[in-house]
Amino acid sequence: MILDRIKTMQFAKIDDINELRKALEILVDAVEVLSQRNDEQAKRIQEQADELAKLKGGNARPVFKNKKKASKNISSGGKEKGLGSVNKIEQKPFREVPIDRSERVPLSKVGLPADIQFKGYETYTQQELVMRTDNVQYLLEVYYSPSEQKTYKAALPACAGKGHFGSGIKSFINVLYHYGNVTTKTMEGLLKGIGLQISAGSINNILRAEHDWAVEEQSSILQAGLSVNKTLQMDCTGNVQKGKNKTTHILTGPLFSVFYTLASKSRIACLNALQGNPKDGLKLMWHKDMEASFREAKVSKVDSKKVMELLTSHGATVLSMDELDALLKDRAPDIFNKNRIGTILKEVMALCYYDYQQDFPRLERLVSDDAPEYGKIATHHALCWVHDARYFNKLSPVLDYSQQIKEDFMGSYWAFYQRLLDYKSLTAKQQKKQKPFIIKAFDALFQPATKYGALDMCIERTRANKQKLLMVLDFPFLPLHNNDSELGARKVVRKRDISLHTWTDWGTELRDAFLTITETARKIGVPIYKYIHDRISGNYKQTSLADRIRLTPI
Repeated sequence: MILDRIKTMQFAKIDDINELRKALEILVDAVEVLSQRNDEQAKRIQEQADELAKLKGGNARPVFKNKKKASKNISSGGKEKGLGSVNKIEQKPFREVPIDRSERVPLSKVGLPADIQFKGYETYTQQELVMRTDNVQYLLEVYYSPSEQKTYKAALPACAGKGHFGSGIKSFINVLYHYGNVTTKTMEGLLKGIGLQISAGSINNILRAEHDWAVEEQSSILQAGLSVNKTLQMDCTGNVQKGKNKTTHILTGPLFSVFYTLASKSRIACLNALQGNPKDGLKLMWHKDMEASFREAKVSKVDSKKVMELLTSHGATVLSMDELDALLKDRAPDIFNKNRIGTILKEVMALCYYDYQQDFPRLERLVSDDAPEYGKIATHHALCWVHDARYFNKLSPVLDYSQQIKEDFMGSYWAFYQRLLDYKSLTAKQQKKQKPFIIKAFDALFQPATKYGALDMCIERTRANKQKLLMVLDFPFLPLHNNDSELGARKVVRKRDISLHTWTDWGTELRDAFLTITETARKIGVPIYKYIHDRISGNYKQTSLADRIRLTPI
């Protein structure tokens, strides 16, 4: 540590300029380390003081966010000030407005010349939305048979659907709640303002009724997305269910976004999400050579051998998580009580089953941050450069000397990032020629020799992730960041801000399923109201989102 180096310094032996320079560098690093530690402690003290004030019935100190962003910070949207946009956003083509009806407008000929000639029509399109009730009173014929003492009544027409609310109202409610983030209480007031007689309870019942088909569609979207493009971006964000912390996993591709809220952010949870959160739980699998995999995962030779003997005697090669726990608890309690070993065994066996199963195509390429849970689940794992940059952006040097070092380095950092962006747009022949030069440039830039200790530690971290950060050199179509999945996470956060939390597994599944449907529909340009109405009405005339994903060229 830097303070230990100061303690052992022999100042009396410093007799030349080089020794003095080294001593000053150590002292400068010490100032930065102590300054950062002081800031962290001050923040922690303030948080504890705020918590204590709340416990005493008072209020915490209000936090006023600084409206002015740091001048040298990259946003999650992928834009670095001074370098322009990271992504070249193509201009979206103009979409023609679909015409529901046409109305001819005659020209008043009063005061016009007598020789005017008709030359056709000039179109002018005006969009309008009709908000009114269409309450239908069905007069159902009723007949009575005296001989049978039985009454016969006409059935409602198929177009009427079920219940006292039509498919239009049901669709509107689902779109407002799941896409517009409108609460049930606010929605109740809105609908009553339009003229409907409806309660918050009825709105909740309407929302609950769409669970089954929405969850099925969510799973089919993930299957379709992985079948056409075995490249994903993944991220996660915190969530709450009935007061208990959960984690929502976001899986995104160019044509879809899928959301699953699970118990944790572990690798097991990631594999669960990649297999559509199966109803019967995540499956585990083993084979005769699995002992080597256990040993590679840091399970001791004794424990690995014992587990293999248990699995062999058990017989079945595919087990559930509960079955493995029961087996270990009954016949190897010493291993069962080692939580870390149990987790490793499940991860190794879950990865084995993931490679074996055929329901969801195996993920070949993954773009994510450097969280450990994302390791090993894809053949190729690329890291997000925006997340890597955040480690550097967290540095807040207090000395001008250190600030200048950081500023100079970050200028070179973003210049290299721009070079990677340019590489993506080159021809295959040009890319092959440029690849070795870019690798050399990476090695030259990320050398921990800046004389600013905290910055050098960040550089070491980036250097250790070289292969994953330069994955784009082998797969130029990969994005340099996982902003798409981060934007999905923001949708979850927005929903959480409004609804705080769900109460049941069932409600959580419903929320995730509709987030998947609405975000996927938005990506592939499907009008969400029309699509949901088609499903709720039971017509199923529109092509499913899964089939649209398969038919849409990337």
